[in-house]
Amino acid sequence: MIKVGVICPQARQETWIRQVLNDSTDFFVSGTWLPDRSVLTDEHAEQVVVFILFTQGIEDLVSAKSLLADLFLLHGKPMVLISEPEQEPGLRVWNADFPVLRIFLTDSLHLPEVKEEIREQVRIGSYIGPEVLKSFRQSSEPVIRQESEVSGPIYWPVTENQQADASESAGQDDRSVLLIGASTGGPKVILEIFKGMGPFLREYTVIVVQHLSHSFLEKFKSQIETITQLPVVMIAEGVVPERGTIYLTPVRRQFIMGQDGFFIPDPNRHLYPFMPNIDAMFRSTALVFRTKIMAVILSGLGKDGTEGCRMVRTFGGTVIAQEPATAAVDSMPGAVISEGLHHYQFPPREIYRFLKNNGIRLKHAHN
Repeated sequence: MIKVGVICPQARQETWIRQVLNDSTDFFVSGTWLPDRSVLTDEHAEQVVVFILFTQGIEDLVSAKSLLADLFLLHGKPMVLISEPEQEPGLRVWNADFPVLRIFLTDSLHLPEVKEEIREQVRIGSYIGPEVLKSFRQSSEPVIRQESEVSGPIYWPVTENQQADASESAGQDDRSVLLIGASTGGPKVILEIFKGMGPFLREYTVIVVQHLSHSFLEKFKSQIETITQLPVVMIAEGVVPERGTIYLTPVRRQFIMGQDGFFIPDPNRHLYPFMPNIDAMFRSTALVFRTKIMAVILSGLGKDGTEGCRMVRTFGGTVIAQEPATAAVDSMPGAVISEGLHHYQFPPREIYRFLKNNGIRLKHAHN
């Protein structure tokens, strides 16, 4: 059971977050505090701190950021920051040097998928180990410098050497890759797209990066196998992705595509509060396969996948975003569209038809 501390300004917010967490036997709210300096002096036995930051309670973002930073410095706890869209610009540009997973609620607080996303973020926070926390506390430089999701890893710029290596690798490898990234609401859409596509998918190496809990992963894997009649393999170190096989990312682990074209553990995985990370997989795969990639971003909360799609497009791949109006949670496809990184946006069945009719044959003259 995960012990959770809650910081919030209003009783109704405390009641709401307790209900969200108490809906699962995984969590126990061990304490609650008002968002003032007194929270710094108390003992903290919780594993994760949830900080609810709505404008009705705290309008001064500077004070809130300072409180969070001091709380981490003194007590070293991973944090989940729940806020609202109006505060997103001010919090997105905040370069935190400690693990903070940021959720901006654009939908009803009572939607099941919103509640499950919050619970999943708390679970992820609880998996950030003491060694990682120690490295954050001892670092004199910000560790998280750029955000693409609820909390973002570092995205190092692409060097000329990497571009040359990627070009050479793409010329030597005849595999075509279909990348799919999804979070809340994604499994249903993936199954809808895959239905009837088994024969076509045999021409692809398919990599699915889906934010999912352990309890649903095996069922999801089985459903894909049944629908596509193709082998579905869990990504592991040293696995060489093959055509006609679908690869699923494991829960709370991070792999990327190595320069030799097989999966390797991400050396920067300790910097990711959120795993599996769509951006990391998309980016590393784009460096290897270049124009032979079609990337699809589906329903999900946050902006994971945005920077990965930017890399796919930079190296000549095709980017498809789910039509936001058809997504259970439109943040992820909406972010890709708002950045102008997509070539196409379709509802799920149109994605199916487009993939079936076009495939990788486009060769991306539209870039």
